Amino acid sequence: PRSGEVTEKMVIEGQAVKAGDNLFQIADARVLWVDVAIFEQDAAAVRVGTPATITVDALPGRTFRGRVTFIYPQLDEKTRTLTARVAVENGDGALRPGMYATAALATAGRRGVSVPLEAVLPTGTKDLVFVNRGDGRFVPREVRVGARGDSLVEIVEGLKPGDEVVASATFLLDSESNLAAAIQGLMLQMGMGLNMGGMETGKRDTGSGMRGMPGTDTVRRRP
Repeated sequence: PRSGEVTEKMVIEGQAVKAGDNLFQIADARVLWVDVAIFEQDAAAVRVGTPATITVDALPGRTFRGRVTFIYPQLDEKTRTLTARVAVENGDGALRPGMYATAALATAGRRGVSVPLEAVLPTGTKDLVFVNRGDGRFVPREVRVGARGDSLVEIVEGLKPGDEVVASATFLLDSESNLAAAIQGLMLQMGMGLNMGGMETGKRDTGSGMRGMPGTDTVRRRP
């Protein structure tokens, strides 16, 4: 015998049954499974046993604790994500199968460097950051990104601790600026055409102003 809730009845009163027939479907809702999609660059940090915190839009203000119990071996080719199964305690029955949930996984920290998400400029084939050369000039540098957080992204290759980068790579300068010239030169090296003259001009910054502008950030080593 097993305890749980009857979710489906497959017989009616008076029906003849034989050994092996399915009569009822029973679900034990005290523990539920949550399927969590993990980006491929973060998958290596997730293990069976990784703690998870679950929140549900339908239950604002409540959090539920769980752990990863299984990681599916195959990556989804369309979404580039790996699915992990999280077992969640549901003693009071507040969670219901089919609810949408958000999971935060407490992965083990690793040492490295990180920059603000806005500091990375995707070009379609490469990721760039703009590094302060120290003479009021900023040069684009190709980087390889890793894990992403709410506000920071890990830089696996291309930067070292102490490098100063532009905190937001999406700002626009006129075509005569040193930064625009650097971008154009890099794009030409990559075999890509770029019409810098068509960029919208905002407030003009002088070279001396760029050196200390608040848009620069120092690469930080993660603890």
